[in-house]
Amino acid sequence: MSGISSIVFMDEEKYFIGKIPEENKKNYRNKIAPFKGELEIWYCQKQSVIVNFILISITILAVVKASSNLINYFFELPKHRLFNRG
Repeated sequence: MSGISSIVFMDEEKYFIGKIPEENKKNYRNKIAPFKGELEIWYCQKQSVIVNFILISITILAVVKASSNLINYFFELPKHRLFNRG
């Protein structure tokens, strides 16, 4: 259905707007992909029925409300200076 990095990067396209394709590829490879990997490692370490239920619920709410910020109310995720929200 969804994954932790899919929720956090639900609006990932905003990091690519107005940039040249080569810069986008470099930013994805060097910044976004490694952080997505950190998020997936976090998930592997924390996974449980409750975490999965919360992630499914957040996914549904994020689609309806169009906000992925809900994740921060439920979990203490790895931090990144560019991608973490308040």
